[in-house]
Amino acid sequence: MKNNEIYYRVIPIVLLYAAVVGVILYFIKPIFVTSFILGTATTLFNYSILIKNIKVSLSREVGTRMGYSMSMQIIRFVIYGSILAVAYYDSRFFIIPTFIGMLSVKIVLFIYILIVRRGD
Repeated sequence: MKNNEIYYRVIPIVLLYAAVVGVILYFIKPIFVTSFILGTATTLFNYSILIKNIKVSLSREVGTRMGYSMSMQIIRFVIYGSILAVAYYDSRFFIIPTFIGMLSVKIVLFIYILIVRRGD
C-alpha cells in the first residue's frame, strides 16, 4: 500500500471533521464534546489497527490469514464495546455522542467516495 491511498488520505479529513463537529457541539451542548472526541479517538485507533492488520494478514501464509483477521476483528469489537460501556456507565460521558464519534471514519469515507471519487 502506498501512502497516497485512500486509507491514509482519510485520516486528516477525519481529524478536520472531528474538529468542526467538536466546535459545533461546543456551542450547542458543550458537555457532549468529550464524548464525541472519545468516540472519534477510538475509531481512529481502531482504523489504524485495521490498516496494520490488513498489511500483516496479506503477508501471512494463506491458511493462517482468516484466523488472524478474525482474531483482530474480535479485538477491535472488544475495544468498541469497552468504550461504549465506559460511556454508558461513567457519568462524565454520554453514549450517543460517543457512538456518533465512532461513526466518523465511516461518514468521512462515505462522503469522500461520493464527492471526490464520484462513486468509484
